[in-house]
Amino acid sequence: MLAKIVLLGEFMAEKKIVFPGETLTVVEEFISGKNTFEDDEGNIKAARVGEPVFDEEEREVFVKSKGGKVKLRRGAVVFGVVEKTSEKHVLIKMLHGYFDGKPVYFHETFARLGIASASERYLKSMRDEFRIGDFVKAEVEKVTKFSVDLSTKGKEFGVVKAFCAKCRKELELVGGKLVCPGCKFFDHRIVAESYGKE
Repeated sequence: MLAKIVLLGEFMAEKKIVFPGETLTVVEEFISGKNTFEDDEGNIKAARVGEPVFDEEEREVFVKSKGGKVKLRRGAVVFGVVEKTSEKHVLIKMLHGYFDGKPVYFHETFARLGIASASERYLKSMRDEFRIGDFVKAEVEKVTKFSVDLSTKGKEFGVVKAFCAKCRKELELVGGKLVCPGCKFFDHRIVAESYGKE
């Protein structure tokens, strides 16, 4: 257990942003603080998107929420989770974003990623490139009163975290391919160059 705690602590110390449901540490090492929760197995997990903070003195872990005062606009970078997929579009629930180094704000906002804005190469179907539950980094292409359109063109954009379709473990990027560390299932996505690091 001690080895697990140490490794987990070292791993989390390198992470800048965590997503809801992501394991931060275990209850034997820290107590659950703001924007975190404890599951039935004694793991402390993030309840919001933000920066993990480990208070060594108080032995408390919390997530510093990414609030902001900049309005969502074209050119902003956003992180979100795929809620629905179709042949030509993906619906993404936006969780956090920034523009010119400053956080942007929005509330329960969904955005659309169209097939023409997903990649420079030809895509047959968006269902081949994105799955429900994937975490995506994208650029805001257009904002209207009724919708937000995103783009994942460019190596810095795409899926930053994905899960195995068979066993739901987090997929690892190995030699340009996504592989499950558990069942060794290979999968495909449009991945960002920062996959597994954000």
